[in-house]
Amino acid sequence: MNNRFAQLRNIHGIKLILSLVFIFIAGVFFLLGYVQTLQVKIVQTAALESAKLYSDALREFRTIYTSEVVERIRSHPDISVSHDYSQLKYAIPLPATLSMKLGEHIGSHLKGAETYLYSPFPFPWRTEEGGLKDDFQNDAWQFLRANPEAYYFKFVTYKGRKVLRYATSDIMRPGCVNCHNDHSQTPKSNWKVGDVRGVLEIIHPLEKVNEQNEEGKRGLIILTVILILTVLLCLIILVYKFQRNTRDLENIVRDRTAQVKETEKKLNTAKKMAAIGEISSGIAHEINQPLAAMKITSTSLRKSIEAAKTTRAYEQLSRIEGQVERIDTIIRQLNTHNADIGSQAHEVVEIQEVVNAAVNQSKPAIEQNECELEVNMPNESILIMADVLELQRVVINLITNSLHALELNKNKKICLNVIAHDNSVCIDIEDNGSGIPAEIQDKIFDPFYTTKEVGKGTGLGLSLCYGIIKKHEGTIKVDASYKLGARISITLPIHSKR
Repeated sequence: MNNRFAQLRNIHGIKLILSLVFIFIAGVFFLLGYVQTLQVKIVQTAALESAKLYSDALREFRTIYTSEVVERIRSHPDISVSHDYSQLKYAIPLPATLSMKLGEHIGSHLKGAETYLYSPFPFPWRTEEGGLKDDFQNDAWQFLRANPEAYYFKFVTYKGRKVLRYATSDIMRPGCVNCHNDHSQTPKSNWKVGDVRGVLEIIHPLEKVNEQNEEGKRGLIILTVILILTVLLCLIILVYKFQRNTRDLENIVRDRTAQVKETEKKLNTAKKMAAIGEISSGIAHEINQPLAAMKITSTSLRKSIEAAKTTRAYEQLSRIEGQVERIDTIIRQLNTHNADIGSQAHEVVEIQEVVNAAVNQSKPAIEQNECELEVNMPNESILIMADVLELQRVVINLITNSLHALELNKNKKICLNVIAHDNSVCIDIEDNGSGIPAEIQDKIFDPFYTTKEVGKGTGLGLSLCYGIIKKHEGTIKVDASYKLGARISITLPIHSKR
């Protein structure tokens, strides 16, 4: 029967492992598909950014060339500005002509990138290359006329290649209006400043980016195959060891069962001891009352015996009083023991002493981090009820957190202020670090919540501080109004002032 049960368990274990293998492989292929989609988006985003920079560069060049060169040359009697400047003596190119030349030179370095400037109103000498020749150009013109500040783009196949066609509006500027309206061969003579006079298009090939994408994809596939083979090998070893481990597990279960029974016995013993503690506490309470009456009676009897000067009775009474005092001492010790369970020793302490002790313990870390520490405290002595070591731990923890927040700062500063109010005292610890974002200020005191890197924080420090301050009947919170870094404020009740 036991062998049959073991066989069934092995079969179910193997099925579970095979199911996990299938889920793992399916997850890997899903991840590959997701990465492929992500790579396509990255390629498109990179191409858009490149085309935008290319377009912005041409536009800025054209603007500067018009304002700084063409406008200065126009009044010169011997130099002209013309589209066929190469055929004329002492002539320079028009801004649009030079922009296209510049686009051609840049395109020769980008493996097939092309630049076009077109509109429905080309000058006669640009009719062939400057008009609207395909659907994209027509669509771009219509869109940019309605949205001159936007851009229009499509990823298409162009001349047998995958490319990005990226178009922006060419706006009529003040320095160009008169030239376009007054030119003898102008196709349109009512231009105004701000009109969309044309479209600047960048054709950006995607071969280079796709080559890098394919290299990354091949590396990913190789890594995935290695990962799958490694996992399969591990699973084979796991299946091989499964049956052998099953027998070991059965032995462990038997041992653990025996341990559980032993633990149950210990728990029962502990419960009995706890019950005895409760009974002893109750007995001590009940004995206290007659014991107090005995002490009062013996005191009265002593006075009577002293008046009668009976030495024998006096000695016996002294023995009775000694035994009563002994019982009283035992009861006080018992009550003290019961009260100390699970409690902390609080005492009246000066807040300045607690803060100074914490600062002194933090000085090595402060000096090591080359941080400036400013401490401001009132001259008047402020007394509180506190567990000194725990309260020092809170202050040290907050100083340490500030030092971590200042790691990347050049001018590091921490300011610690103790401010007394009528019935409470505040300890403010502030730094000039990056601050605490508003969206996490309500979370930083939660257990295990941390913004530090893996291995640098557990998320328990501020939670511990919160628990200690709460036990001291105080509050600890982030000051959301502080904008120069981070400030954490602690408020504690004052015991007295002197």
